[in-house]
Amino acid sequence: MHFVATILNHPAAGTAGGWAAQALGPDTLRRSIGISFIVMAGWMLIPDRIAEKPSMRAAHGIAAAIFGVPGAPMLLKVGKPF
Repeated sequence: MHFVATILNHPAAGTAGGWAAQALGPDTLRRSIGISFIVMAGWMLIPDRIAEKPSMRAAHGIAAAIFGVPGAPMLLKVGKPF
């Protein structure tokens, strides 16, 4: 199912991007992309909030180190974790 979604998503994204590039013009497009990168960078600086006990934070950190680091290349290759 993910394969079908990927195959359908790429042409849709390309069409939408082409339409946006024509509708906005090169200067407006360049500025809007630059602003979106800055906004995304700011959003990435906001830490996640874990609403669990402080002891669970340590357990999540250990689990991420044990399972996340070796599993990251596999997730990158597959494309989606679920």
